Amino acid sequence: PAPDAWRALAGVWRQLGDRKRACTALQYLARDEGDPLCLVDAALCAAEAADKPLVERLGREFAACFGTPDAAAEQDAREALRRAMPSADGTPASAVLQRAILALLGALSLCSSQPEDAAACFARAQRSAAQQQGDDRARALQRLEGRALSRAGHRSRAAAILQSSAEDSPSDPQAWEALMQHLADAGAPLQAARCAVRAITLRPHRQLWDELGILCLAAGRPDAADAAAAYDLESVAKALRPG
Repeated sequence: PAPDAWRALAGVWRQLGDRKRACTALQYLARDEGDPLCLVDAALCAAEAADKPLVERLGREFAACFGTPDAAAEQDAREALRRAMPSADGTPASAVLQRAILALLGALSLCSSQPEDAAACFARAQRSAAQQQGDDRARALQRLEGRALSRAGHRSRAAAILQSSAEDSPSDPQAWEALMQHLADAGAPLQAARCAVRAITLRPHRQLWDELGILCLAAGRPDAADAAAAYDLESVAKALRPG
């Protein structure tokens, strides 16, 4: 397929929640367009899918694109990426490359159970250059920063970032799923269940329905859990309303 077709296909797989297939489409896009930044998008998808080997491979491939010595054979993807990091010369090209490498380093840290480092990298990647509203990469970085902060135990900061992400992108099911997961981990199953309803409204799939049922039970709403088991979203939402 033409590059535009790979880009469209990656978007479809993202919307369907199949991050691994989205990664594959983005890798073909990087090959056909010769744009290594597509590898960054693929790595962010892989990080959300917790696919550490793929993140490491994409990191080495990205570093090799910029002439890093022996990067393709480098076993330590972090070191390969650090060697590819440009000096801060203030040029737009340097800023783009720096942001991409920070995003990849953050993905590696998140997959390696180093959430503090991951959160710092994702935050720096977002600050390194102004992001356009509606930028898929910026949204992914924001979600991943929130997830990393949540895993590091910074609950209030994570909640603020993920809540902002969902409010800024109300039609993005991944934003609601990320907020749902944080709230569930933070011991707030009722609020998490309401986020699951928002996500299912935008992109229903079996795993999310199952998670919704579990959250409803944890929140002490068995009637909502029964409705979730019957895939009756309207009844679930009604049962989860305040009061």
